[in-house]
Amino acid sequence: MRFWLVVLALVAACTGAAARWWERDHAWWKPPAPLRPEVPPVPTLPEPVQASTAAAIERPLLWSTRRPPRARTQEDRLLEELNQSRLIAVVQSGEQRVALLRTPSGGLVKYGNQTRPWRLESFDGRQAVFVTDEGQRASRPLEAARGR
Repeated sequence: MRFWLVVLALVAACTGAAARWWERDHAWWKPPAPLRPEVPPVPTLPEPVQASTAAAIERPLLWSTRRPPRARTQEDRLLEELNQSRLIAVVQSGEQRVALLRTPSGGLVKYGNQTRPWRLESFDGRQAVFVTDEGQRASRPLEAARGR
């Protein structure tokens, strides 16, 4: 029975020592300080493109008459090309007339009495008048030839 008393005393001593250690050192552990994550550098966003205010002034946003801008048609492009071209010659043979125009890109365009969509309506020696079947009109002055 002595053996059991020694074991019991040893267990009691270990339990007492563990309780004393717990009472004395249980508050020594503290959680580590939080670490901030490493965030990669973010490039700044470019400045937004300034919108043209001309369309907003011409067609305010909340007006009932607001319509989307008209798409450029082939006729619009042809009119723009005609207005930017230089009239370099008008050739006439009988009732047939042909106007020769130099485009901004350097090409040569011919408009006659029967061409479409633009046709040569009249030429007075200085000014050529072109019309379409819809009634659009454009005129170009005859330019002097440049020497090379």
